[in-house]
Amino acid sequence: MDNTNKRSNLVVHNNSEIIKLILSFDKNERNEVYKELIKYCGSEDRKFIKNEIKQYRHKDVISLLPEELSLYILSLLDFRTLIIASMVNKKWNILCSNSELWKQHCHLFSYQLELEYNYFLKNNNYQNIFKMIYCRESNYKKKKFNKHSLNFHNGKIMGVYVSSNNQQLISLSFDRTIQIHDINTFKLIRQFETDTMKCSSLYNNELLVIGTFSRTCVLYNIKTDDPPKIFTGHINTVCAVNINNQYMISASLNKYIFVWDWKEEKRIKELKIPDEYYYNRNEQDDNALFINFSVTELKIKDQFIIAAIHNHILVWNIEKDFELYKIITLTDTIRSFDVCDTYIFASQIQSYSIIPILEEIEEDIIVYKNRSLNVIQKIVVDEKRIVFWYIETSQSSSGINPNRSFIKIINREDHKELFKCESPGINVLNINKNSIVYGDYYGSIIIYDFS
Repeated sequence: MDNTNKRSNLVVHNNSEIIKLILSFDKNERNEVYKELIKYCGSEDRKFIKNEIKQYRHKDVISLLPEELSLYILSLLDFRTLIIASMVNKKWNILCSNSELWKQHCHLFSYQLELEYNYFLKNNNYQNIFKMIYCRESNYKKKKFNKHSLNFHNGKIMGVYVSSNNQQLISLSFDRTIQIHDINTFKLIRQFETDTMKCSSLYNNELLVIGTFSRTCVLYNIKTDDPPKIFTGHINTVCAVNINNQYMISASLNKYIFVWDWKEEKRIKELKIPDEYYYNRNEQDDNALFINFSVTELKIKDQFIIAAIHNHILVWNIEKDFELYKIITLTDTIRSFDVCDTYIFASQIQSYSIIPILEEIEEDIIVYKNRSLNVIQKIVVDEKRIVFWYIETSQSSSGINPNRSFIKIINREDHKELFKCESPGINVLNINKNSIVYGDYYGSIIIYDFS
């Protein structure tokens, strides 16, 4: 049947049959029918056809799909495109506000949200969490912050913390007080009188342990007014402490590390640092005096107890009856270390090393040398950043200038500088995701807030 005969048959068929007949034509034949049809249409008919075609050209497919499938498609978008998509219409806005969509984007910036954003997590409001995280990360990149200088104490600051939920500032001073302030109003919430302290450790925004010059460890619950728990047994100044939900560990100026069950208030283990790591002898001179070293840093991470002494890092495995699991020897004295994920970040005089804890991680120790960081005093690490406190010396024609202290933040991923500031008189340093905080020799506390 030729095209003329086909088209002549249209008049004797109903609509359904007409449509089937037209669709039976090949592409060119159909186009000829459409052209001829439009040619003989009036203006109203053409307007009607145009509106019908427009409707199908802009069909909202996402809104017509089952919600599970729509959310899956939207989950493939980056967060910028997701924000644009939320502006399309009311239906898309509702879909794009789904908490699970924003949860995955939150974890691109931050792995652990439980403590930091507990209020919003209770309401399953990941979209607001993402906004706060994104704002913070942008501020780090743009070097935008609010600086606060606070003077609450009459003596050198010995420890300072901003709680992980960004609600409280905890400070410890040589004036023998521990103070907890509201981070937003700086109003004093609670104060404890204590012994002269050497070191401290905060766990879960609640448990604060200090090591004292009086050879004791003192454990406070800073959320209550309960009297502290006092742990005795060391024969020298307690120089390093750390605590988790089960154990407290402490080291003094000798070769022993004590492990405590802090809930039962008893010592359950003594870890002895082997003599070859505790003493340093001159192998070329048998008559040379021994030099003994004390623990410079002490941490609990999962099932491991980790200590630094001289240029060695010793790792004990709690789950294997506290056996000495691993010994890492670096080329220079370890000034400080921190632990994040399954890695140790150790600072030496002008370098820092990244060391896998687990034997099954077949990675070499990575050493980064940085001559611009003259003498690294402290390293602190979180999920995204590495923070250094270092001392810089410079020479002039008149001789060596006085030492200057600096804080520097670098990105963990590419090691690029994010922030640097001078920190005169710094004595202690800490960070949380939103803030850098340090205390100085004069009793002042400085906060750089990036939130």
